[in-house]
Amino acid sequence: MTFTLTTEQVLFICGLITAIGGASVYVNKIIDKLKKPNAEQNRLIAEHGKRLDKLEEAIAKDKESINILSTEMHLLIKANHALLKHGIDGNSIEPMKESQAEIDNYLIHK
Repeated sequence: MTFTLTTEQVLFICGLITAIGGASVYVNKIIDKLKKPNAEQNRLIAEHGKRLDKLEEAIAKDKESINILSTEMHLLIKANHALLKHGIDGNSIEPMKESQAEIDNYLIHK
């Protein structure tokens, strides 16, 4: 069995290969356009994740600062109360000593 190709058959095969190659370019362009929203969405999600991490760190620092301020405010109010009580009745030296000890202890361990 012999296999022979005519010029027309060769040209047809070359044209078919060219057409398939050209079509594949357009198919790839369509696929890229379909993937683009996903790629953009993934990029935005990654950016938002980074921003969220930074914000969570800032919130943790703020919470720590608020707790420190709350403790300090409690000590100040307690000391102010002891001073007011002493100023009113002239006695109440013990609450003043306790407040002083608590403030000293807080400042030492801060």
